[in-house]
Parts: sequence; structure tokens; C-alpha cells
Amino acid sequence: MLRSRLVVAPFLHRKTYSSAFANLETGRASNLHSRMSLVANRVNSGTVLRACPACVESDAKTVGRAWWHVQHQLLGCLVCLKHSEPLFEVPVQRRALILPSQINLQHDGVLEYVDVQLTSLVDDVWRSRTSLLAYQHITTRYRERLVETGFASHIDAIRQDKLRQALCVYWVTSASPAVQRLLLDSSYPETLFRAKRAQFHPLKHLLLIGMLWHSWREFSEYKPCECVTPDRVGANVLNEGETDADIVRLLKQGKSLRVVSKQCKRSVIYVKKLAHGPSEYLVQI
Repeated sequence: MLRSRLVVAPFLHRKTYSSAFANLETGRASNLHSRMSLVANRVNSGTVLRACPACVESDAKTVGRAWWHVQHQLLGCLVCLKHSEPLFEVPVQRRALILPSQINLQHDGVLEYVDVQLTSLVDDVWRSRTSLLAYQHITTRYRERLVETGFASHIDAIRQDKLRQALCVYWVTSASPAVQRLLLDSSYPETLFRAKRAQFHPLKHLLLIGMLWHSWREFSEYKPCECVTPDRVGANVLNEGETDADIVRLLKQGKSLRVVSKQCKRSVIYVKKLAHGPSEYLVQI
């Protein structure tokens, strides 16, 4: 639990974080995993120990004994950043002492770029040692970036299908079973934006951050461009060829605003604006 503390911190509501670790310090830790969403669907953590073959060899030579390195056990870590080696895994055994030196270190692991990137993200969050943002501002930052990258017409109209497909393509080569299980979750990443008071597993945030910013530093230093500042978010609606005409056609056929909004991947506000827009688009509703 302690090894994940600083990786989890930026993605928890402040009160939840303070309360959870106050309970941990006093020995009341029975429900901490559920409170911090570490038992979220399709994401399992704490079931394996990981080690780098080069670290095991180096430890044995320098101090005479290998140990489990904390940074290798962090959520989402798959690579030793020091030696650029894939980490090997061994299942946790509750009643047995397992040492890295007891494990067969021979394996044919493949080093994927996205796994190096994800490990770097986790390591940077861990080493930052501070909670970067108030939790409520994180999804706003996501929305602003999604507008810039074309995954949203404005901050309240995210193209969820397009975003989900892009996430799957970006992370498809990851060797992490947790990542692959998460990509099979049809509710991800939509729930990050729908359930405003919920807590989510840090991996769900890190996959989105990795695709949109590539590094923790870029995410930390991000400033939205002028097109998504609060006074212009409604003016940044994308016009894609005949889409507007298609919206009007569907409205004239008697379809509701919400049905057209979902079918054409536009917000209800945008559809309504077209319905009451210029005379050539005027629709009786």
C-alpha cells in the first residue's frame, strides 16, 4: 500500500486521500483499496512482485543480496528504467518468503515503447512527491486538451467513440495484462467524465495522460491554447463537411435532439444551435 501512496495521490479527492492515509497510520486499513478505487474493474494490483535481472545481478555483486526495488512495484511499471530491461514477475505468495535471487531470471521479454513510456509516467509521478492539482481540475484539463487534439468539439462535447478507439490503438502493443484488460472495458474512458464524484484507478488516468501528453512533465506544465479558454469554448465547434447538413436532415425527419446528438457525435447544444440557426438550416422543433 505504501509503495503506491504517491502514485495514487494526484488522482484522489483531497479529503479521501487525507482520510485514507490517516486510517493507514492508525492501523485501520481494511477498506483502503476500495476507497481509493484500487480494486476497480479489470485492474488488479498487488498480486505480483517484479524485478530486473540486471538489478538482481548488480545487487548481489555490490551488497551480497538482491532485494525487491520499490520503484519496480509501482502501479503500471513494466520496465527497469535504469537498465532498459523488461521486468519479470512472480505471483505473490502469502505464506512464503520470496527473494529475487530464487527466481529464474531467464526470459524473452519484449521491450515495447509504450511500456517504457507508461513506466516513466509512473516513476515521474512517484518522484514528484506532491499532489499536482486539485482533483476537480484534472478532468477540465483533459477536456481542454481533447478540444485541441480534435477529440471534442468543445469542452462539453467529447467524441467518446473516437477517443476510445484512439486509446486502444495507442496502447495495443503494451505487454501489460492490466492495460489490455482495461482497454476491453467498454465504459472506459467515458466514465472519467461522467461520474464527477467517483474515484478511478490511477492507471485509467495515466493511459489518457500518456496518449494526450506523452510525459508527466508536459501534463504538469500544460496551458490550453486560446481556442479553449473559457470565453471561447463555445466558438471552437468543428465543422466537418456535410455533417451540419446531415444534422438538419435528421431533425427534419423528426428525430429528437438527443438522438441526433448521439448519432452525429455532436453536443445537444450544438444540434439545437443548428436547429435555430440561419434560414437554410431552420428546423421546426
